[in-house]
This record gives sequence, structure tokens and C-alpha cells, in this order.
Amino acid sequence: MLLLLLAIADEADDWGHKAGPALDTLGPKCRCTARTVIRLIQAAEGMGELRVIRNANQLNQYQLT
Repeated sequence: MLLLLLAIADEADDWGHKAGPALDTLGPKCRCTARTVIRLIQAAEGMGELRVIRNANQLNQYQLT
């Protein structure tokens, strides 16, 4: 999960907001498949480490907490 949070932080602005990398971008950075990235995002969201802003027909945005 640490690699996922670091990959999202790499795409975020200085305040940890407005990160919207695609699963295809996060997968190689985390060294895992897109499905595993989804599971890690769900786990991080459940732990309160990550807030997911879901947008219909667009990329989701992530906010580090």
C-alpha cells in the first residue's frame, strides 16, 4: 500500500490534492496489476489514508489524508 500512496503523492499537487492518475499509470509504479491497484485503493480508503472523488465518465481523483 505504501507504493500506491507514494505513486498518488507523486501525481498530486503540493497539498496532496487533485491527483488523478489512471490505473494503467499506477500499476507499473506500484509493481502490480490494475486489479491489485483497485484493491489497494479500497483498502487505503477504508483505513482513512485516501479519499476517492469518483467522477462519472472521467478519471477518479484522489486526496491524501
